[in-house]
Amino acid sequence: MSILVAYVPNETGERVLETGLQYADRLGLTVHVLNVVNGEAPVEETAATPDHLTHLRTRHEGLPIPIAVEQLMSPDSAEAILDRATELGARLVVIGVRRRSAVGKLLLGSVSQKVILGAEVPVLAVK
Repeated sequence: MSILVAYVPNETGERVLETGLQYADRLGLTVHVLNVVNGEAPVEETAATPDHLTHLRTRHEGLPIPIAVEQLMSPDSAEAILDRATELGARLVVIGVRRRSAVGKLLLGSVSQKVILGAEVPVLAVK
Protein backbone atom coordinates (compact mmCIF):
# COMPACT_ATOMS: atom_id res chain seq x y z
CA MET A 1 0.00 0.00 0.00
CA SER A 2 1.20 3.46 -0.78
CA ILE A 3 0.59 7.17 -0.69
CA LEU A 4 0.46 8.93 -4.05
CA VAL A 5 2.06 12.37 -4.00
CA ALA A 6 1.13 14.61 -6.95
CA TYR A 7 4.34 16.59 -7.35
CA VAL A 8 5.22 19.80 -9.16
CA PRO A 9 8.74 21.27 -8.98
CA ASN A 10 8.07 24.35 -6.87
CA GLU A 11 7.75 25.39 -3.24
CA THR A 12 4.23 23.97 -2.95
CA GLY A 13 5.39 20.69 -4.49
CA GLU A 14 8.11 20.43 -1.86
CA ARG A 15 5.55 20.97 0.94
CA VAL A 16 3.30 18.33 -0.64
CA LEU A 17 6.19 15.85 -0.83
CA GLU A 18 7.30 16.46 2.77
CA THR A 19 3.70 16.06 3.98
CA GLY A 20 3.36 12.81 2.04
CA LEU A 21 6.60 11.52 3.55
CA GLN A 22 5.43 12.38 7.07
CA TYR A 23 2.12 10.55 6.60
CA ALA A 24 3.87 7.55 5.02
CA ASP A 25 6.22 7.34 7.98
CA ARG A 26 3.34 7.47 10.46
CA LEU A 27 1.23 4.94 8.56
CA GLY A 28 4.06 2.61 7.51
CA LEU A 29 3.35 3.06 3.80
CA THR A 30 5.49 3.60 0.71
CA VAL A 31 5.47 6.86 -1.26
CA HIS A 32 4.88 7.09 -4.98
CA VAL A 33 5.78 10.55 -6.32
CA LEU A 34 3.99 11.39 -9.58
CA ASN A 35 4.79 14.33 -11.85
CA VAL A 36 2.26 14.76 -14.67
CA VAL A 37 3.14 16.70 -17.82
CA ASN A 38 0.53 17.45 -20.46
CA GLY A 39 3.02 18.35 -23.20
CA GLU A 40 1.06 21.29 -24.62
CA ALA A 41 3.43 24.11 -23.66
CA PRO A 42 7.09 24.24 -24.74
CA VAL A 43 8.12 24.82 -21.12
CA GLU A 44 5.69 23.77 -18.44
CA GLU A 45 5.88 25.01 -14.89
CA THR A 46 4.58 21.64 -13.70
CA ALA A 47 7.19 19.55 -15.54
CA ALA A 48 10.12 18.27 -13.53
CA THR A 49 13.36 18.02 -15.50
CA PRO A 50 15.20 14.69 -15.76
CA ASP A 51 17.84 16.05 -13.34
CA HIS A 52 15.13 17.07 -10.89
CA LEU A 53 13.56 13.60 -11.05
CA THR A 54 16.96 11.99 -10.42
CA HIS A 55 17.48 14.33 -7.47
CA LEU A 56 14.08 13.32 -6.04
CA ARG A 57 15.01 9.65 -6.37
CA THR A 58 18.38 10.01 -4.65
CA ARG A 59 17.82 12.66 -2.00
CA HIS A 60 15.67 10.39 0.12
CA GLU A 61 17.91 7.33 -0.10
CA GLY A 62 18.57 5.92 3.33
CA LEU A 63 15.17 6.86 4.71
CA PRO A 64 13.09 3.99 6.05
CA ILE A 65 10.30 4.99 3.63
CA PRO A 66 10.47 3.38 0.17
CA ILE A 67 10.00 6.05 -2.52
CA ALA A 68 9.26 5.65 -6.23
CA VAL A 69 9.37 8.62 -8.63
CA GLU A 70 7.50 8.66 -11.94
CA GLN A 71 6.70 11.18 -14.65
CA LEU A 72 3.69 10.67 -16.93
CA MET A 73 2.60 12.45 -20.09
CA SER A 74 -1.15 13.03 -20.13
CA PRO A 75 -3.49 15.68 -21.55
CA ASP A 76 -5.56 15.48 -18.34
CA SER A 77 -3.48 15.72 -15.16
CA ALA A 78 -6.38 15.02 -12.82
CA GLU A 79 -7.37 11.85 -14.67
CA ALA A 80 -3.74 10.69 -14.72
CA ILE A 81 -3.47 11.18 -10.95
CA LEU A 82 -6.77 9.39 -10.30
CA ASP A 83 -5.93 6.51 -12.64
CA ARG A 84 -2.47 6.04 -11.15
CA ALA A 85 -3.87 6.11 -7.60
CA THR A 86 -6.28 3.32 -8.56
CA GLU A 87 -3.56 1.28 -10.31
CA LEU A 88 -1.28 1.54 -7.27
CA GLY A 89 -4.01 0.82 -4.76
CA ALA A 90 -3.06 4.06 -3.02
CA ARG A 91 -4.59 4.61 0.41
CA LEU A 92 -4.10 8.39 0.26
CA VAL A 93 -3.49 11.03 -2.42
CA VAL A 94 -1.58 14.16 -1.42
CA ILE A 95 -1.97 17.21 -3.67
CA GLY A 96 -1.19 20.91 -3.57
CA VAL A 97 -3.83 23.61 -3.77
CA ARG A 98 -3.64 27.31 -4.38
CA ARG A 99 -6.08 30.18 -4.12
CA ARG A 100 -7.85 31.14 -7.32
CA SER A 101 -10.48 33.72 -8.15
CA ALA A 102 -14.04 32.66 -8.95
CA VAL A 103 -13.47 33.52 -12.61
CA GLY A 104 -10.24 31.51 -12.63
CA LYS A 105 -12.11 28.51 -11.26
CA LEU A 106 -14.81 28.85 -13.90
CA LEU A 107 -12.50 29.32 -16.88
CA LEU A 108 -9.56 27.10 -16.07
CA GLY A 109 -10.95 24.30 -13.95
CA SER A 110 -8.80 22.85 -11.25
CA VAL A 111 -6.72 19.70 -11.18
CA SER A 112 -6.95 19.66 -7.40
CA GLN A 113 -10.71 20.08 -7.44
CA LYS A 114 -11.14 17.25 -9.95
CA VAL A 115 -8.90 14.98 -7.88
CA ILE A 116 -10.70 15.79 -4.63
CA LEU A 117 -14.12 15.17 -6.15
CA GLY A 118 -13.13 12.13 -8.22
CA ALA A 119 -10.89 10.18 -5.85
CA GLU A 120 -12.05 6.91 -4.38
CA VAL A 121 -9.61 7.29 -1.47
CA PRO A 122 -8.98 10.16 0.94
CA VAL A 123 -7.22 13.21 -0.50
CA LEU A 124 -5.02 15.44 1.60
CA ALA A 125 -4.83 18.97 0.18
CA VAL A 126 -1.72 20.95 1.14
CA LYS A 127 -1.73 24.72 0.82
